[in-house]
Amino acid sequence: MSKHTPPAWAGLISEWEVSLYAAGRSVETVRMRTDWIKRLARAMEPAGPGEVTSAMFAKYSGRATWSVNTRKSVHDSARLFYTWAFQTGRVSEAPVIPGIRKGPAAPHPADDFSYQKGLHSTDRRVWLMVRLAAEAGLRRGEVARVNTSDLIADLTGRSLIVHGKGGKQRVVPISDDLAGAVEDAGPGYVFPGRDSGHLSPAWVGKLVGRAMPAGVTMHALRHRFASRAYAASSNLVAVQKLLGHASPDTTIQYIAVPASELRAAALGAA
Repeated sequence: MSKHTPPAWAGLISEWEVSLYAAGRSVETVRMRTDWIKRLARAMEPAGPGEVTSAMFAKYSGRATWSVNTRKSVHDSARLFYTWAFQTGRVSEAPVIPGIRKGPAAPHPADDFSYQKGLHSTDRRVWLMVRLAAEAGLRRGEVARVNTSDLIADLTGRSLIVHGKGGKQRVVPISDDLAGAVEDAGPGYVFPGRDSGHLSPAWVGKLVGRAMPAGVTMHALRHRFASRAYAASSNLVAVQKLLGHASPDTTIQYIAVPASELRAAALGAA
């Protein structure tokens, strides 16, 4: 299928892209949002952005066999685009984009076998990426942006300043061994590349995914960190802060409770 962007949409999408960057959205987020709108544009052709009706969008979305999470991403992107276009006078009317409620996701932490397989990668970059995700709970975009200057130390030990979503920062305590592995990369970005000086988040995720068993993603290492951190502390708020979540409701979705603990809780109540 052609990947062209219809001329009637191209200029408007480019302007919206600039506004997203101006609002501090990450490169990965902007690419994802604009890609969905380009797909929408191709589906709506020959209609221009100001000619799309609520019924047209509903038909476009209704025919798609997306997962709930993908459908939510599409609808959110379209709503953001049309809200901006209407508020800035680029379109006189905007279609109604229904909200999609994302259901609670089950935690899916990487098991020991998957973790060890990732650690046995012959690429030392991948070995360190796996450790940062599993031992510090970093997202792929956060791993991509790790810089040796982000290492700090205080009386309690070593920590890493993590550059999270929306430009937010958090401090995550790490082991001396992991800190040493980061330092060994030399000054600057630990994973240098062409995306603002470092590897792109997508490429980091792809490299780690190749080193893991089929079906196990880099994000599963973050779930592993969350589950193990909660098992060690029983402190949901602490795990929330370590992961950089705005709400503990999100953190709960990352924590897998071992079957042995569920059994013990059930039998203890009997």
